[in-house]
Amino acid sequence: MKSIEDHKKVLVTVLQDVTGTPAREQHVIDQQRAQLRNAFLPVVRALIQGRVDLDQDLPTKGVLERAAFSYSSNSFTSSLSLLALILGELSIEEDWTALSGAYIVDQSAISRCQDLVLAYHDSGCTEDFYSYCANGIVKFAAGELEESVKMFRLASDSFLYEKLNIRTHLIPDFRGAFNVISPTEIGQTNLSAPPELAWNVVKTPSAKGSYVHYSAVDSTYLRRFAPQLLDSLHKVGTEAIVHIHLGLRHESELDACISALQHYMSDPRVALTTSLVPETADNAYFTMLRYFYLQQVVDMHCSPIVITDIDIAYTANPDVLYLGCINAGHHTSFYGKRKVTQCIPWFALTASFLLIANNAAGTYFSRALTALARSNFETQRVEKYNIDQNLIYALLQFMRLRTNGFVASNLSMLGGVPYKGVNKNDFVLETD
Repeated sequence: MKSIEDHKKVLVTVLQDVTGTPAREQHVIDQQRAQLRNAFLPVVRALIQGRVDLDQDLPTKGVLERAAFSYSSNSFTSSLSLLALILGELSIEEDWTALSGAYIVDQSAISRCQDLVLAYHDSGCTEDFYSYCANGIVKFAAGELEESVKMFRLASDSFLYEKLNIRTHLIPDFRGAFNVISPTEIGQTNLSAPPELAWNVVKTPSAKGSYVHYSAVDSTYLRRFAPQLLDSLHKVGTEAIVHIHLGLRHESELDACISALQHYMSDPRVALTTSLVPETADNAYFTMLRYFYLQQVVDMHCSPIVITDIDIAYTANPDVLYLGCINAGHHTSFYGKRKVTQCIPWFALTASFLLIANNAAGTYFSRALTALARSNFETQRVEKYNIDQNLIYALLQFMRLRTNGFVASNLSMLGGVPYKGVNKNDFVLETD
C-alpha cells in the first residue's frame, strides 16, 4: 500500500507530465483528466481528513501553486491544484464553541483562500467542476452559505454540461456538490405533513421507553447486523424502544428476517415495520429510507427519536448522554466533524446519527426532514449520494433562522461516542 508521501510524488510527476505535454485533441484531454483525477484523489482525501500539511512540504506546495495559476489546455491541471491548495489552507484543526458545534475558522486562512480564488480568476484559467467546488468551499468557510450553494450548483452544472464521466472524472468526495440545498430553498418547499406511505406493522412494542432508537435497512443488512445491535443495546441496559423499518424487495424476504430476529420478537421494547421498495432501489435509496418513514415512526411512538445506522454496536449505555440532551431542551443533536470537513456542507456532520426531541420544534424538524427527503431524492439528477448530509445541515441552518432559541447540540463536544462501527467482514451471511 502506498504511503501519502508516495501519492504526493506520483501527483507531482503527473502534473509535470501533463504540463509538459499540452493536449489539443479532446480524447487526449479526457485521458489526462482521468489521470489527474486518479493522482489527486488520495492527496485530496488526505487533505480533507487533515492528514497532510502542505506547509511541511513546500516543494509539493510549490508545484501545486505553479500549476494552479498557469493556463493549461487541460483545466483539471489548474482547478485540482487550486482545490488542493485551499483544502491545505483550511485543514488546520480549530476550536469550536461547546454547545452549538459552530466552527471557528482562522480568518487569515479564509483571506488566503479568497486570494487564491482571485489569483485563479486573474490567471485566466478555465472554470470547471473543481474550481467551482474550491470557490464554494471558501464561501462556505466564510459563512456565505447561499453563495456557497450557488458555486456548488455551478460545479454540478459544468460537470453535466461537459458530459464528464462520473467514474473516471469525479473524485467521490465531491459528489455531494450535486445535492446541495440552501436554507432559502427549504423555506420555499412545502413542509406540511407529508402523506403516509404504505407500510406493514409487523410488531409494536408493549412496553414504554424513554426514547426510540430507529434504523431502516434492507433484508441483507437486517440479517447481518440487527442481532448485534439489539444484543449490544440489551447488554448496556438502555431504556430505549428499538424500531427497525425493513425495506423488502419481495415479501418472501420477511420470513428469513424474522428468523434472524427470533430472540427479539418477544422483546416488549422491539418494533418492526416493513414496506416494499421500488425495483430500482439502490444503495442511495436505502440510505434515505430511514427519512422517508421518519414522520410515521415519530407518530407511532410520540417519543424522542435517535436515528442511527444499523451496523453499530453499543459499548456503553447511551441513555445518560441522549436523555441529557433531551432533558436539557435540545431540539436536535448530532455528531459534527472537525478540520476542513466543517467547510464542506456534506461533510460537516455525520448522517449516521441524529437525535430529535419530542417537542414542537422537534416535530417540525422531523416532518420537514421527511418531506425534504422524499422530494429531493426524486428530483436529483445524477449522483444521489450525500443527500442526507446536505439536507440535515441545511435544515439545521433553516431552523436556527426560523425558530427563536432553537438548540442543535454537537455531541462530539458533550461526551464520547457510546457505540462503535462493527467490522463488516465479521458479519457475512452464508448466502452473500
